[in-house]
Parts: sequence; structure tokens; C-alpha cells
Amino acid sequence: QPPVNKSTFPVRGKLTMAAAAPKKPAGEVDVMHTDDIQSVAELRAEAFAEKACWVCCESRTDGIRENIKVYNEYVKVDPVKLSHCFVIRDDKGKVLSACQLQMKSDVGDFLVPCWLGMRHTLTSGECYLEWIGASEAARGKGYGSKLIKHSLDFAQREGCAKMTLEVMAVNRAMGLYERLGFVVKAKSACTKLGECVFIWVFMGCKYTSAIKMEKPLSPSDAQAANPVPPPAQTQMT
Repeated sequence: QPPVNKSTFPVRGKLTMAAAAPKKPAGEVDVMHTDDIQSVAELRAEAFAEKACWVCCESRTDGIRENIKVYNEYVKVDPVKLSHCFVIRDDKGKVLSACQLQMKSDVGDFLVPCWLGMRHTLTSGECYLEWIGASEAARGKGYGSKLIKHSLDFAQREGCAKMTLEVMAVNRAMGLYERLGFVVKAKSACTKLGECVFIWVFMGCKYTSAIKMEKPLSPSDAQAANPVPPPAQTQMT
């Protein structure tokens, strides 16, 4: 596996050593540190093993190696992106659950091809949830909900108007997202067709479609998504 890059990176405009910053206790949401790269890579490879590209014949070991390369690359070209990855660790420091946001000015997910528009491009005011996952031992403990709520609060504090995500049509996590206020957004027929081919070929021939979901974060955006009808006018006699 490639070595983990433990160089310094800026967090919110300040240069700091992530490994030297104090970590939060086990079970609490914390920002990713550079010395979490190995653990995050292992988690993501495990959580998305069944969605691995069969064309590339990617094994779990390959997945870990690719994720380490990706996060090392973030450290070099877009180090602040690591501060948009939130983790929950166990009492030994191993990452049990994590999620990665794409914020304004962040590069996209380097594991997703940039050709044919597959890599997500942010729209104005958008925060995009690139991925969220939990280890087998951590599932069913509410960590996913905890991470998403933390991410929503963070995105709102950063001035984002909405958070979006994409989830496989058969994924049970859709229920969690709906309970947290996400709603399904329509896609064009052309987009659906292109995604169908990509998803089928590159995600193990198990899935055919992804659902886009969105949650407004500001009062004005929420009102636009759910307009309140004007009060009925009464005629004076």
C-alpha cells in the first residue's frame, strides 16, 4: 500500500498539524486527521465493497490502496478537503464511521471518473455528501444519523443553502435521509439513461439507478421548496 502522507494542511485558512490537534473522545463526531487516512481508506473499502468496479476486478486490498492514494492526493492539491471529512472513532482510535462532504472550492471525488460528467460539480450554495459509510461492527448504532446531522449543521454554518446526495434506488438508507428532511429530486431522461449504463457497468452489475435527494438549509430555500399559499382574501361587504 502507498505510504500515508502526514504533511501539514490548512483547516479553515490556518496551517496546522492535524496529527497534533487533540482528537475528540470515542463515539463523538470529529474532523478527519491525516493519521486517520489509513483507517478511513479501510472503512470506505469495506463499506463499498459490493459496489466495487468489476471491470477493474478490484479487491478490498485494491480499494484500500486506491483510497489511500486519493486522500494523499487531497493533502497535496486540496488539503482543506480533509477538514470536510467527519469521523467517529472507537476507543482505540480506529474510524468506525465517516462521511465526506464536497464544499465550495473543494475538488470532487477522485475515485469517480471525471469523464462524461460523472464527477459531481457543485451548484451555487450547494454542499454535496460524497459518501457516508460505517464498518460492520458500527452498523445499527445511529452513527450515520449522527454524522449527517453534524454535516447539516456544519454546512448551514458555512452558509450553504442546501445539501444534496445520491443513493442507490434499493438502498435502505433512503428511509434515514427522508426522516432527516431530504426529498427526492427529479432527473432528466437523458441523465437517467447515462447513469444507468455507468452504474451497471462500474458498480458490479448489481444496480441500475441512483436517486438524487436534497435538503434545504436556509429558511428562504426551505420556503422556496415548500411555498406557503397566500391567505384567502375575504370580500368586504
